[in-house]
Amino acid sequence: MITIAITGGSGFLAAHLIYRLQYRTDIKEIRTIDRKPFKQLEGLEFLSINEKSSPRLVHYRLDLLDAKMLEKALYGVDLVFHLARKSLELLQVGNQRLLDDEYIRDNLLATRSLLDTIFKLSVPRLIYIGDAYANLPFGDNFGTSEAIHCSLPNKFLLGKYGESRAKAELEGRQRCGKPLSDGSIFHAVFLRAVHIYGEGELKLPKALQRIAKYGGIIPTLEGHSNGMHQFIYVGHLMQIVEECIGMLLLEESAIRVSSEYFYCMDETECTKFNKFIAPLVQSLGLKMGSSQWCWSTFLSIYFAEWANWLRGKDPKLQNWSLIALRFLFVYAYGFSNRKLSLLFRFKPDKSMEECQAKTAEWIRTKFCKEATERIEECEKMTEATRAKG
Repeated sequence: MITIAITGGSGFLAAHLIYRLQYRTDIKEIRTIDRKPFKQLEGLEFLSINEKSSPRLVHYRLDLLDAKMLEKALYGVDLVFHLARKSLELLQVGNQRLLDDEYIRDNLLATRSLLDTIFKLSVPRLIYIGDAYANLPFGDNFGTSEAIHCSLPNKFLLGKYGESRAKAELEGRQRCGKPLSDGSIFHAVFLRAVHIYGEGELKLPKALQRIAKYGGIIPTLEGHSNGMHQFIYVGHLMQIVEECIGMLLLEESAIRVSSEYFYCMDETECTKFNKFIAPLVQSLGLKMGSSQWCWSTFLSIYFAEWANWLRGKDPKLQNWSLIALRFLFVYAYGFSNRKLSLLFRFKPDKSMEECQAKTAEWIRTKFCKEATERIEECEKMTEATRAKG
């Protein structure tokens, strides 16, 4: 029986992971670590969490940079799932320098603090969920070898976000095979996931809502490579994560995969980003608009941001950030999953169409419920005002 810890324990990735792990008989305790309170994901309840046969669930509300609190959370842990991260901001921000500092703090420094604590307490195993795009330089990435992105580029496509994620992963890989304080050897596996979607992922739907500022229309942006991407459903990613457990618990296989990174996707075939978001847009009650050349949008946003900066004003925060615009619509990105297919048994159990439909239905239910609650709250306030008047 083992004890596991999950950083980013209040996020949607953790919810899907716990949903899979709750039925395992070899896990004694699941510890979730997050700055936020623990909350179950709507539509993904942990049905057996109160049963005697299921693992005990304990939440530690703390910052990964708080070394003393982190030591308490990791004491006696056998395996850590590092899911915590500051994700890429898709919309314009008022203070880019502050955002860049948050990327470095929450991605690089937090991972460094976690690794230091792991070595101090002799936690022998780590599964790291990384980002397939973090190591990329500017330009298309199509048909290249998996080994080509083993180090750091001179310039990062995703700016400080990419830099912070890539450097954090590299620090973890460089510590593999080194002795812990009790003399045992540290082993870790690194999963580079492409775009992750599924029930609970709210950043993209909320960004689409903000962008649809003119009559509920999302502009269809076209680039020279038409924004070709790969995707993975969160439930499928957690299948891969769970398979890593068995690999790391056996010493022989742990040595074989330790420090290795694996690109994780449902299919190697790429899909236009506009095509991918279409059902999500529809589930929000919005529409896809006519085609626009993304570089014209890029230039208009660029000059608007400079104008706001010169006037000392914040942007309206209702458009794609320049980094997100370039990333999502300008280039094409395709990775090979050869290493994954050779060493893992993973095969997606649902098609992309099925997973998109499930995600769209969850978004529709979630946002309709929130809209209904807002309307009811407004009606209550109106009635209260009338009563006072």
